[in-house]
Amino acid sequence: MVNLKDPYILLCLAGIFGFPLLAAMMEFVSPGNASVSIIFRGFVLVLSILVIWGGSRFRKSVNLNIDVALFLAFWIVYFVRILNDTVLQDILLGRPRWFYWVWAFGVCFAPAFALILPRQWVKFDALGVVLLYAGAICSVLILAKGNFDFVTSSGDVVDGGRLNVSALNPIFVGHAGASTCLLGAWMFLKAYLRGSNWMSKGVAVLAIVAGAIVLVKADSRGPLAALLVVSLFCIASLRTSKLIVASLFAISAGIVLMQMGVIDSQLLDSLGLSRVSASFSDELDISARQRQVSAHSAYNQFLESPIVGDALEERTTLFYPHNVVIESLMATGILGGIPFILLLFRISFQCWRLLRAGDSNAWACLIFLQYLIGAQFSGSLYTSYTMWASLSMVSLLFQQRWYPYRYVRPLLVPRSTHPLGNR
Repeated sequence: MVNLKDPYILLCLAGIFGFPLLAAMMEFVSPGNASVSIIFRGFVLVLSILVIWGGSRFRKSVNLNIDVALFLAFWIVYFVRILNDTVLQDILLGRPRWFYWVWAFGVCFAPAFALILPRQWVKFDALGVVLLYAGAICSVLILAKGNFDFVTSSGDVVDGGRLNVSALNPIFVGHAGASTCLLGAWMFLKAYLRGSNWMSKGVAVLAIVAGAIVLVKADSRGPLAALLVVSLFCIASLRTSKLIVASLFAISAGIVLMQMGVIDSQLLDSLGLSRVSASFSDELDISARQRQVSAHSAYNQFLESPIVGDALEERTTLFYPHNVVIESLMATGILGGIPFILLLFRISFQCWRLLRAGDSNAWACLIFLQYLIGAQFSGSLYTSYTMWASLSMVSLLFQQRWYPYRYVRPLLVPRSTHPLGNR
């Protein structure tokens, strides 16, 4: 059993499903209450500080490795960029100056740093079950209280055609559904192979169904693309080449049929995937065009100042360019961009090794890969907190599997019993 009083476990839960679950629950009590979000973010920050400094086992036992070095190398350069653009220079920004400090360090850096550091043994097996239940409950609540309303700039409420709740836009809702779907699929396969009871399989099936419905109704391209790429990544990690060829052929055939008009946009529209069908048309919607312009402008800013970067935001839109790799180069140049890109490659390769090894807790890899792919469509360095949290979780899982002697095991866990399923 997992100890829910353990601050590390609570921090993992908060980093993956914490806010979506809280936002869905608040729809029953006080929809759109901003103070709840502030309280939750403050709780996560306090929890992060507690994990880093709150006990002798954390103060004296930290996990220092290449992942941590690259992580700190990037954040130090990014810290200098935020300091320069918000304090040292009077630069026009799209948001209040305090916003970047609160989100970058309070919401993203502090939890991720806390999750990547400890050398205390973490029971990822039980943690996965907790996240499965949290994701299933979150998806069911979103389906129960979510709506399709969209508030325009003039204050009018119109039917936007995309599922959301007051505190979560369709992109976040779609990612919550995709995460739930991936966790459910992984846990069902795990329960089936282990011969677990019907309840374990039932919860996994509920998570798959509820998560898939939320994902489709949110009608957001990023989560859908992330789910597709993660599925291909998992298939490619298997040792059966026939599965890889068959899956790639099916996906390629689907794309070709779309382009030929055999699968028309009306069919996808009827399935709730109107924005996906728009992706195959010659005309992009306004948001897609804006993101293309923003990404192109951000890359040009990097070329103007390739060593240390140019600015915290893209200067045309005064917003992030919706792609974390381009944003890292724009904001920190080569000094911060290289450590960041190397860190992403290392963690992605660790995901590959964990999946190839058949690790029973490789669900953490699926969550990271999902949010990494999503961050290339609609992500930011200072708001993609789930990407940072899952990155740290994968790093710790990888270290525990291949270097278990570096970690202190709990006294309640016999040394002969390995918490990881397949070793």
